[in-house]
Formats: sequence, C-alpha cells, structure tokens
Amino acid sequence: MDTDAHNWLVDFNRYLGEQRRLSPHTLSNYSRDLDAIVRFCDGAGINHWTQLNVAAVRAYVAQSHRRGLSGRSIQRTLSSLRSFCRFLIKSGQLASNPAQDIRAPKTPHRLPHSLDVDRVQKLLDGNADDWLDQRDLAMMELMYSSALRLAELVALDLQHARVVGAVDHQQRQLRPVPQVGRVVHRQLHAQSRQFADMTAGPFQAVVNAGMIGL
Repeated sequence: MDTDAHNWLVDFNRYLGEQRRLSPHTLSNYSRDLDAIVRFCDGAGINHWTQLNVAAVRAYVAQSHRRGLSGRSIQRTLSSLRSFCRFLIKSGQLASNPAQDIRAPKTPHRLPHSLDVDRVQKLLDGNADDWLDQRDLAMMELMYSSALRLAELVALDLQHARVVGAVDHQQRQLRPVPQVGRVVHRQLHAQSRQFADMTAGPFQAVVNAGMIGL
C-alpha cells in the first residue's frame, strides 16, 4: 500500500492511544490485525484504503480460512478493520464500511476433555499438609464422588459435613450425598475449631483469596 495509506494507520493508532486511551496491549492487537490486512492488500494490488471494497474483505476472509486461521482470529481482525474503517469514514476517506456486514466462519465448538480415573485418583491422592490443602482435597473428592454442582458445594455448611448427608438441588429438593472423605472431613473439623467465628456459617467463597464454601 502507498505512503498515504500507511499514514492513515499511524493516525488511527494515535487516535486510539490519545483519544480513546486504549492500553498498549490493545494497541498492539489493533496493529497486528491491520498489518495482516495490509499484507493482503499488497498481495491483491490494493494501494489505498479507498480501493478496499466488500469483495476484497470477503476474499481476505476466504484466504485466511484456507490458511487455517481460526474463526475467532478472523473475527477479531474484522472487528479491528471495522473500527479502522469507521475512523476513515469520520475522516472523510470512505463513504461506507466495507467490513460492516462480513462475518468470519464459525469456529466449531469443542467438548471439554474429561479426566480419566487414573488422573483423578492421582489428584485425590495428593498431600494435604495444612488445613487449606485438606479443605481443597475434601472439596475435590466430594465433587467427583457425588457429582455436586459448584453451587451445591459452596452452599454446604459445616453442619452438612456428615458421612452421609443431603444437599439442595436446584429445584430445592434434597438428594443424598454418598459416603466420602471421612478422614479429611474429620481433619477439617479439627482445624475449624481454631476459627470459631466461622463454624456458625459457611466458609465464604472467595476463590482468589484462597477460600471457598464447604
């Protein structure tokens, strides 16, 4: 692309940084996405942004898809291009946005991989040296053995920590909890006596602070 086209990229980057006050990381993402468009335009013989049309944007999407670029990456580049074209429209360089109605191919949804029995057993056999590790081990064992939902787990109180108990289902019904984690539960109860103010209610779920309901 010619010098004037590159100058508009510089102006757009300055606009994002000075007026919209975007972070350096976001600015870097914009630059990387638009550089990909510039490389495509150079290969397609497009010398200026005024020559960029809907057909050219569609051709870029098709080319990127053939090269194995994911739908999410293509969509992000299109989003950056749409923002840049809106800037060019406000600046009087374009009359319309050629990327406005272009969508990237859908990325197929992948199912999460589940842990096999051996890996789960290795996880549950981990050392629990302090009361926080013991608590975490009890939670993992309880969730895996009882198929508890996270909401059910964090709603448990110490008074529910029995060998066999019940939890509230999302329809407010009770369902039994199998016998699990007896040794770890005893250790948790022993340690929890040091925190008398916490025994009257559930351990509050603040995951990032290292606490979660049990």
